[in-house]
Amino acid sequence: MKLIIIMLMLFLIISCTQRAPTTTPEQACANQGGTWRTFGDSCADFCTNASRAQCAQVLTDSCDCNEECWNGTECI
Repeated sequence: MKLIIIMLMLFLIISCTQRAPTTTPEQACANQGGTWRTFGDSCADFCTNASRAQCAQVLTDSCDCNEECWNGTECI
C-alpha cells in the first residue's frame, strides 16, 4: 500500500513539473519586432560581413529586422 501511495505521489510531482516554454525562431523574431519571411538568397538578414555577391541564390526563411540584423536568435 505504501508503494502505491509513493508511486502516486511521484507521478503527481512529475506531471505537475513545469517545463520552460521553448521559443521558435519565428516567435523570437516577432517578439523582437521583426517579420519572419522568405529572402531571395542565403544571406537573408543575417549579421554578416559577406557581400551579396558571396550569397547563394537560394530561398532562405529568416527574420527581417528592418534596420537591424538577425543573429539567429534576436535582432541586433
